[in-house]
Amino acid sequence: HMQAQATGIDIGQLKGSGPQGAILLRDLPSRTEQHVEKTRPTETAQPASSMRQAISEAMTRSKQTIPHYYLTMDIDLTNAQHWLAEQNQSREPEQRLLLPALLISAIARLLPRYPALNGTFINGRLTPSDTVNIGNTISLRQGGLVVPAILNANTLTVDETMAVLRDLTERSRRGRLRSSEISEATITVTS
Repeated sequence: HMQAQATGIDIGQLKGSGPQGAILLRDLPSRTEQHVEKTRPTETAQPASSMRQAISEAMTRSKQTIPHYYLTMDIDLTNAQHWLAEQNQSREPEQRLLLPALLISAIARLLPRYPALNGTFINGRLTPSDTVNIGNTISLRQGGLVVPAILNANTLTVDETMAVLRDLTERSRRGRLRSSEISEATITVTS
């Protein structure tokens, strides 16, 4: 998508040859491939930090041993955005609520109704969890991702969820997460 934008191509006019009609580089006109090749940055391999190595190993193990379910849907968030705007009207910028906090809070409240979606999968067995610990993907400034858990998320208000998200983001980027925050997610939400 970025390569097409960089060369001014309207991807809405292209037919994708990838899975489910995804547009691949080979679907773009040849002049785009030449442009991409010329502008591709050079990369040098960097040794992984111990935290990044542990995250990589855990995510690989997770993909290999745990059934993954993906749900994608379009949701009209107009009312949610109006509610957030109203809530944020009198708040200082650093105290404002963001949409991810509202969505995580809603998911945390709904999960107890669907115990098969909330738990751990160990040795081929699903163990539903009484607690809702929502893993949230955080992008690290030096590159990579980490997925710390918002522990007991179903007991938090939207404001408390936002405070935890801010804290986890800051500590993730400083490499200061607790082991329980890395290892105890019972479900993961990504944006």
